[in-house]
Amino acid sequence: MIFSSNVADKVAPSTRRPITRLMSSPLKFETQEEALVFFDSLDPITPSELIGLWKGSSLPTGHPLDGALESLGWYGKRFHADRRADALLFSVGSRRLVPLG
Repeated sequence: MIFSSNVADKVAPSTRRPITRLMSSPLKFETQEEALVFFDSLDPITPSELIGLWKGSSLPTGHPLDGALESLGWYGKRFHADRRADALLFSVGSRRLVPLG
């Protein structure tokens, strides 16, 4: 997904929502623009809240490459305390994760 800074201007700060809202309901968007507006409406978090291993999942947006990472064994992301990140983690076998990049 490509993120655009001009989309953030479309959601007033007073309408921002906590990320817990994201976890409580399944998401599907018809367009990338719709997804960007939703994510830009969420409250920001601190880098320390990201630390750890995160299991990713597909989020349909109508993009031609929807589902491509999953078909290649994409697992998710890992954020380290020293602010490094493994942005693309792939499953190799049933017990091994390999960072790409």
